Amino acid sequence: MKLWLRVKIKDKLIQNELYENALPLNRLNYEQTLREACEKMDISTPVTLSVHFKHLVKFNTIKYTKDDFIDREDFDILEVENCSDL
Repeated sequence: MKLWLRVKIKDKLIQNELYENALPLNRLNYEQTLREACEKMDISTPVTLSVHFKHLVKFNTIKYTKDDFIDREDFDILEVENCSDL
């Protein structure tokens, strides 16, 4: 699985990271990979609902807003894109 994470404030890219591992795409592996990538970026991990994962599978991208985080974050959006097929 290859995930590209982008942190944005007012549509301006602040931080990005390409994170890759050998795990296949399923919900459990996605949550684990997202957690590892967020730790590497030094941000908290968003709460992933089933609708988030379904959206990732269907469109290869997810946008997490501030409401998706338990901890308070200084950015507006965390975009996660599945780049495994590229």
